[in-house]
Parts: sequence; C-alpha cells; structure tokens
Amino acid sequence: MSAAVKPRSPGPAPGSTAPYEAARSARRLYTWQPSRAHINAILALHGDKLRDRTRDLLRNNGDVRQAVDHFIAHLVGTGIVPNPNPGDAALKRPMRRLFLDWTDFSDADGNCDAYGQQALVVRSYLAAGEVFARRRPRRPEDGLPVPLQVQLIDAAQLPLGDNRVLPNGQVVRSGIQFDAIGRRVGYHFLKRHPGDDADPSFADRTATAFVPSSEIIHLFEVLEPGQIRGEPKLVAALVRAFLLDQYDDAEIERKRVAAMFAGFSVALAQTQVTQHPTRTLPNLPRAAIGIGEAMTLPPKVLAGLASADS
Repeated sequence: MSAAVKPRSPGPAPGSTAPYEAARSARRLYTWQPSRAHINAILALHGDKLRDRTRDLLRNNGDVRQAVDHFIAHLVGTGIVPNPNPGDAALKRPMRRLFLDWTDFSDADGNCDAYGQQALVVRSYLAAGEVFARRRPRRPEDGLPVPLQVQLIDAAQLPLGDNRVLPNGQVVRSGIQFDAIGRRVGYHFLKRHPGDDADPSFADRTATAFVPSSEIIHLFEVLEPGQIRGEPKLVAALVRAFLLDQYDDAEIERKRVAAMFAGFSVALAQTQVTQHPTRTLPNLPRAAIGIGEAMTLPPKVLAGLASADS
C-alpha cells in the first residue's frame, strides 16, 4: 500500500514576487515589519506610556488641547439630557424635574455636576482610551434627590500589569477578573492614583480594592475581537503632533535669533567721547552712548559708525 501524498498548496513560482503589493519586501517596504501581537498584549506592555504621552501633549500642546476641547464641545455641548418615556404621560414632567435636581449631586467626588461629568468622561476617553464609572448607592438619610452617585475612576488606577491566576481558578488580566467562561467578575482598582504623590494618607501605593462588575461601567472602543482595555484615541497622531510641536518651536527660535543684532561702538579716545556725549546712529532714537553702555537695536537695522569710532 503506497503512502498517501499530501497535496501541495499552490504558491508563487520561484523568483516571482508576492501577488499582493502590500505583502512584498521590496526596497520601499523592507523596513516595514509590523507586529502580530494582539492589542491586549500591546496595551499591557505599552499602554501606560501611550497614555502618559497623550496627556503630556494635552498639557503642553495648544493645538491638541484645542482640538480635544472642540470635540467635547460638539459631542457634549451643554449636556446630554435624557428624555424619559414612561407609560403614564403624567410622570414625564416629574421624572425630568427629578433628573435635573439630581444632576447637581451626581458626582461622588463633588467636583462636577452631571454635565461636567459627561465632558470629563469624553476627555478621559480621548486621553486614555477608556474611563470607568462606578455606581455608588447612598443611604436615604444622606438627603440626596436620588440615592445614587457616580464616581469616575481614571484608567491608571486599573494596572495594566496586573495579570495572575487566582486560587479559585479565575484569571485577572490587566486588572480585570474573569470567570471560567470569560465573563467579567470585577475590577482590582488601586485605592489611590499611582501618580498622586501629594496624598500622604496612603503609604502603600500598591493596595487594591475589588469592585464587582455590576457596579462598574467600562467605557472604551472595541477595535479588535477579545479586546479588554482601551487604546488612547490620539495614539495614531502622537508622533506627528510631537514632532510638529518641536518644529514650530525650532522655527520660532530660529526667527528670534535671526532678528537679533548686536553691535559695539568703541571710542578711540576718552576725549572724543566727551566731545560727542550724544552721538546718534542713523534712523535710531537719540541716546547717550558712553563707554561700557549697551545699545538696543531693533531688528533689520544696520548701524553705521562715525569716523572716530571702530
């Protein structure tokens, strides 16, 4: 009985190039060697640096900051207001009134109203690619219009490097705990922001707290199947924005240096200085020129010296 012959998959003929131009490794493309890593592995390794560089540009690059401000203004505006549609029409107006009363107390940190939180959510989403909102139920005796507040948690408080297997067999990936069938069980948040060194109340910066997934809204854009963390929205423009900012600074400095003019008026003798105490230069305001004194010349001026000077 003869051995079965495995069929050969058709491939390019010897000496031929790849059928797709984008798959070739010719002169123009030989340096293009993209990674095959999944986005979860990429963000686990580089997510912190991408987020830090994005926020650095938002702090220091006026163009990037203005673009983000405009995006928030167009998306959120003065606030996104829900439109309740209860079965009983008589309840619609009281529900809207109750929501408006609640907006002033919605922030668990007490910094914003509900509309300010909406703008902060979008800003955090653009800078970090994700943001977490935690539902915080309150007691009736707290005196709130609705016994519920929302706490916004920065992405840096969920460590991307927190990857481990728990004793119960569940897995923690990038700070998120999953059960055996891949459902989100909860989140292992740092109790304080890792970059907030101004808070002296916590000596252990690595202390975490488990929060059930039922209390968390995780906002991020899913770009690949199986993705579990968000990618900063400005990541594709970071390098160009940074280099353009450096280019603008270099051009401004070059123009500033090119506009500078320095000159010296050296008298041949002390007697000549006393004879001409108010010597003037062409097209310049009258000023006394003495030994050791500096003259300020505006840009694009070529000053001539008298015959007694050098």
